Amino acid sequence: MEEKKDEKSFSIGRLDIVDLYEWKNSKKLVYKTYFQRQFVWKEKDKKDLIDTIMQGLPIPAIFICDAGTDYTTLSKKYNVLDGRQRLESIFEFLENQYTYKKRYFKDFTEDEKKVILNYNITLIQMYVDPDDTERIKEIFKRLNKNAYNLNKMEKQSTQLVEYDYMIIAKIVSGIVKFENIESYLEEIHELFSDDEDKDEDSVEITEYSEMEEEAIPDEVKEICTWDNIEHINALLTNNMIFSSYDRQRQVALQYFLNIFTCILKGEMINRNVSEKTIIELSDVSKETIGKKLIECNKACEKILGIYEDIDDFWKNKTSFFTLCYVMTMTKSEKTTKEIKDLLEEFKNSNSEKWQQYYEASNQGVNDKKVRETRVELLKNIIA
Repeated sequence: MEEKKDEKSFSIGRLDIVDLYEWKNSKKLVYKTYFQRQFVWKEKDKKDLIDTIMQGLPIPAIFICDAGTDYTTLSKKYNVLDGRQRLESIFEFLENQYTYKKRYFKDFTEDEKKVILNYNITLIQMYVDPDDTERIKEIFKRLNKNAYNLNKMEKQSTQLVEYDYMIIAKIVSGIVKFENIESYLEEIHELFSDDEDKDEDSVEITEYSEMEEEAIPDEVKEICTWDNIEHINALLTNNMIFSSYDRQRQVALQYFLNIFTCILKGEMINRNVSEKTIIELSDVSKETIGKKLIECNKACEKILGIYEDIDDFWKNKTSFFTLCYVMTMTKSEKTTKEIKDLLEEFKNSNSEKWQQYYEASNQGVNDKKVRETRVELLKNIIA
């Protein structure tokens, strides 16, 4: 009896960018988004990708699967399972939607264009029925876990996304564009609702299948107006404090949650905000959260001014944490220049208090007592 051979579950191939762009224009590439992770790529991220390509360095593979065959035109379509942001960033550059080193693609020399168009991208085709949502869901979960392990913040931010406090934090920190929040909620819940990989100290989360698909509350939308969050968002999304990699790993989101939780509680918390606290703070009145968000945004407007011309020490994550908390809570009347001068004078003093602050900024930075030390020392300087 002939032994049955195992069917391949995937195959690996390669295509030049010019071929992928032809696929895009002939509608061979489709985005049945399923469970795409919706990081918000800033223009800097896109330019970094183009820079990688121009230098001939590798980028991660694109995962695709069959999306059906058109038996009239005798052509196949492919759905992008993972890598949509990379592909769209490349296509946007080819269509002159942003510049690289101050030049559009149309302004490149022929040799430079060849470097881009002939760049080879690895394609991994998964053999799965395009309508087999459960199988695709499983593949996507494994892709994202194997590509790099989700850190605790990434798990928290998806598992707790039905709670108002997490929704607000993700909008403020630029993880999700406000206009896309509804579809993001639906997709992310389907991906993680049955995830059994929980921390021992995690709380039980109601499964999405048991919840009604309600619109985002109007109160949350009112809180997250651009006027209320623009300066916080600027500090969390530019490269002054948090790198592109930090933002992708949701480190900026973690910092905002930690800082704003301290602001709401009026005291330092130990290490990172817990799932239980995120759930509890979702029940705080939206009027209170909105008021504190406005105060934090005003403080961040001053911080942006301070950061225009100051020693990089004050732009690290730890000092940003302390500055944001102190300036929000004290509502200092001092001007941006006055605060900047005081911080520089403090740093250059080499006093005992400066040594205390410096040590508290470099050792055990997330410990509650160390945070309190930094806050007290800085409050005495700029309040």
